[in-house]
Amino acid sequence: MNNALIICPQDTLTPVVSAELIAMREAAFAGTALVGKVTTDEQNEAATLAVAPLTDFKNHVNKAHKEAKEPYLRVCQLLDETKRTLLDGVFAEENRICILTGNYKQEQLEIIRQAARARDRELARIEAEREVEEARIAVEAAKIACEKQAALDKIEAERKAEEARIAAEAATATNAKARAAAADRKKQIDAERALAAAAAAKEQADTTARLERERLAREALVEQERLALAPVQEMKHTAGQTVKVRMTFTVTDIYKLVRVRPDLCKIEAATQVINEAIAMGMKVCPGLEIFEEVKTSTRPRNVGRKVIDI
Repeated sequence: MNNALIICPQDTLTPVVSAELIAMREAAFAGTALVGKVTTDEQNEAATLAVAPLTDFKNHVNKAHKEAKEPYLRVCQLLDETKRTLLDGVFAEENRICILTGNYKQEQLEIIRQAARARDRELARIEAEREVEEARIAVEAAKIACEKQAALDKIEAERKAEEARIAAEAATATNAKARAAAADRKKQIDAERALAAAAAAKEQADTTARLERERLAREALVEQERLALAPVQEMKHTAGQTVKVRMTFTVTDIYKLVRVRPDLCKIEAATQVINEAIAMGMKVCPGLEIFEEVKTSTRPRNVGRKVIDI
């Protein structure tokens, strides 16, 4: 039989299947359609004979496919070889340059991060000093307020004691002159009390204004220090270069990793190694179920077909 059953015309490169190959396929299927069951040795032999044309057809198709694509495969191999020749050393050189520029960008990124961390530390120092100064001003204001209140309380106590004494003198006074003197003394005490209260209030207001000026001056100084800090520069962009920053990893201890995070590890059976061990005689192994599997294959035979009853 002619093996050139699949051709690819040069103008279209579209595969064309010969009528002979199609007829061979139909004939093979016609024979296997007669097989309905295999329950006896006779039916097994007939089934083997029936499937033989399919095997023969498969071999012809594989051979025709190989012959049809062989010239194109040689062209593709030449193209691949040409490409490899042209790109010989290109990837290595490109990778070398990318590593150099990547290392440089990594260094620049670390410099920027160090500057950002230093700036953050300076801002934290400024903020801490501002909070300490505000706390000092608040403590001083509270202390002054307590002292002023204590002074007012003392004046008020002295005034009440003096009023009580004058009231007692007025009660025991036997003439109008003594009572008038007591009343005058009471008015004088009231006037002194009002003056003392006004002076204390003015002093309190002056102290509060002074502390507020100190606070505002401190805030202005803090703002100046913040503005004096140099801004963190961004990484310079180079035309034609793409910079990507991503997290990556290197496994340092796979056994520790699988104990701590088994979900990050992949465990799978080494199929080839297991098959080799079975071929060497291994029949039992924990974690494996070793069993027999029967498969059949056919070879083309020059015998007539036998119909199998369905």
